[in-house]
Amino acid sequence: MKIALGQINPTVGDFSGNRNKIVEFSRRAQASGAGLILFPELSVCGYPPRDLVERPSFVARNRETVEQIAAETRGIAIICGLVTPAESETGKSVMNSAFCETSLRLRYFTLVPGFGRDMRL
Repeated sequence: MKIALGQINPTVGDFSGNRNKIVEFSRRAQASGAGLILFPELSVCGYPPRDLVERPSFVARNRETVEQIAAETRGIAIICGLVTPAESETGKSVMNSAFCETSLRLRYFTLVPGFGRDMRL
């Protein structure tokens, strides 16, 4: 299997711009024969999002954007970073990585220590 690295510089809060970069790099990687492409930490929402992760609308846009990415990139698996709703007793949003499979099924893997469970959405 050929694996590509999507070295992009995402902008905080620019979901459509970041999505376009991820889709473009994914298509280029697929055209080069890659079956999987990996993107940087929080590539969907941009880094560092700071207190934006506390806004429900910001967290929701992460999920919507990942769904759009998955729909636009069939044929290549993508791992990209995003923020998902709170999964802890603190109620704070959690930084995760999404694995977009060609079937449009999203699997989220928590990257924060102490949150080891795999969430299937």
